[in-house]
Amino acid sequence: MVLTKDKNIRVNQLEHVALVRANVACIMLGRGDLTAAAMGKIFVDNLPRIRRALRRFEVPLAASLSASAGLRVLLAAGQWLKPPKEIK
Repeated sequence: MVLTKDKNIRVNQLEHVALVRANVACIMLGRGDLTAAAMGKIFVDNLPRIRRALRRFEVPLAASLSASAGLRVLLAAGQWLKPPKEIK
C-alpha cells in the first residue's frame, strides 16, 4: 500500500500507468499542506475505512482521504469509478 499526499494520479497519465502496473493500493491525502502529525492522525483515524476499502475493492486501487470527507475510492481494479465510492 502506498500512502501519499500527491494527488496527481488523477490527472497525470504516467502516474496512473505506474500505479496500475505496480498493482498496489494508493491512499492519497486530499491536502498536502498539513503537518506530519496531522497527516498521520488522518491516516490512523481512517484505518477502519481503509481496511473496508481494501476488502471490498480489488487493486490497483486509488482513494482520496480527507479529515472532513473521509475516504473516497476513485479507482478500483484499474478502472476509474464514476461516481467515486464513499466508504463509511
